[in-house]
Amino acid sequence: MSAADKERNANREREKGNEAYKAGSYKEAYDNYTRSINFLPTAAAYNNRAITAIKLSRFSDAVSDCNAALKLEPTNTKGLLRRAHAYKSLKQTADAIADLQKVLQLEPFNEAAKSELEAIQKESAKAKSDATSGGSSQQGSGKGFRVPVQEVREPAGGGRGSGSSSSRDATPMHAPPPSGPAPPNPLSEELLPLPPRVQKLKEEGNAFFKAGRYADAETKYTAALTELEKAGKEHEPSIALLLSNRAACLLKNGDSQRCIEDCTRSLTLSPLSVKSILRRATAYDSLEKYPQAYNDYQLALKIDTTVDLAVTSSDRLARHLKDKYGDGWKAKLPHNPEADLAMAALKNSGTSQEGSKEAMYDRSRESGNAHTKKV
Repeated sequence: MSAADKERNANREREKGNEAYKAGSYKEAYDNYTRSINFLPTAAAYNNRAITAIKLSRFSDAVSDCNAALKLEPTNTKGLLRRAHAYKSLKQTADAIADLQKVLQLEPFNEAAKSELEAIQKESAKAKSDATSGGSSQQGSGKGFRVPVQEVREPAGGGRGSGSSSSRDATPMHAPPPSGPAPPNPLSEELLPLPPRVQKLKEEGNAFFKAGRYADAETKYTAALTELEKAGKEHEPSIALLLSNRAACLLKNGDSQRCIEDCTRSLTLSPLSVKSILRRATAYDSLEKYPQAYNDYQLALKIDTTVDLAVTSSDRLARHLKDKYGDGWKAKLPHNPEADLAMAALKNSGTSQEGSKEAMYDRSRESGNAHTKKV
């Protein structure tokens, strides 16, 4: 990939992150900024991921990202202010004060840094006084100061409208975007116990993924797939799961085309895997294959109407496609073979009737929530 392509892809992912952030989809924004950094590390991308990490209460990650931004741009006041916020949340008051003082050295008239430095010093003095007098007040009790954070700015012409769109039929709820190894699909067959070596490789892959070592995780999932594909068709649900896990690694590392290939293979084995559908949609989106991305986001909503990523992305892409092709834009959408498989699976499982859909959505949400806690 040329340097110009890397820069273009990095900017595109960062702009998508800005849109997701403005919509309150912080996990989606975090993943977009991560992909931007993978294409081209910049102080802006690190700063944006830092504020998103703060919104997700991942304060140590925010400090790390601010450190990276400041290594690239040592006088970046936005990085210093965000790191001060993260330090305060981690109860590292002295470090927060030091960063605010650095901001004032660089920008003596920075009112935000002035007011927050004064507030933190007063809070610190009060805490010391209370400790000396035996008072009950404690620093960080929840009633102290809060360092304000400069929000991610909306790029010119960007952002998501607040109006309704015909691209969705459901009220959006906040569901986790497809970021980690996928849980078993709640409507799929029971997973058979894996051979010991395959189970070990899968667990090692999961550990690498959680540590952010996506290339190493991909290697482990590939080895597990190679072993399991020899075991026969009875392990197809587990093969689908491993393919989806490997797709997550590829997506994290910006290899969208191979992510699409793995997701498509996974969906032929497990057509109702919302995780695989969303990962493929995100990959299509990153490659600017918007009709295919829209199709997949819509397919995810037909299976689970509560997926916020699918709702907001469908709205965004519907507006874009209408602007590009006019009122007849839906005629431009390609056929989606995996949608046929999914609809047939829904019909066969009895979930095509409204009475059973709710139970399916509940199971899907519970599976996603449990997965979010693990990954």
